[in-house]
Amino acid sequence: MRMRFHAPDKRKLLFDLLGRRIGSRIDGSLRVLDAAGKEVFSNDDAAGKDARMEFIPPGIGDYVLEIANVEEKTGPDCYWRLKVQHVKPDFRIELRTDRVHVPAGATIALPVEVIRSGGFTGPVEIRAEGLPAGVTATPATVPPDKTQAQLTFYAAADAPLEAGDLRIIGRARAGTMDVVRE
Repeated sequence: MRMRFHAPDKRKLLFDLLGRRIGSRIDGSLRVLDAAGKEVFSNDDAAGKDARMEFIPPGIGDYVLEIANVEEKTGPDCYWRLKVQHVKPDFRIELRTDRVHVPAGATIALPVEVIRSGGFTGPVEIRAEGLPAGVTATPATVPPDKTQAQLTFYAAADAPLEAGDLRIIGRARAGTMDVVRE
């Protein structure tokens, strides 16, 4: 399948072809062709068997996006969804655990990873909210040249044993926008 589009400027575009990630059997690929039909960018298997690419148009003009099913499978379980958007500076935060246990009277460090995207290069402030009674956390900052920081949790000696609805929050300034991620 081919779709024509016009790039009015050189802003980066994200083409995300969802197939396997939404339950389909297709192995999708993407190609961008210029007005003369020459390939200027392509992608296959960036997200498992799904194609995903960030494309900066080499110039203002008309282009063709070509979507293909590499394995040429057909049937009702072969479908796809295409998401297209301008790429904006952003980030996400990841933890390598699904729970935090801080024994009474103890201190633990929790590594928090920041994955930057869309050209975002700034610092990210990390903090914890929703802590149980008697537990505190020291905020941390992931500097621009790093991808990880440690949140330090401390539980008072008399802190009751209880669960909390812990939220780890990242906050940064991306361009002119304040971005908050959990």
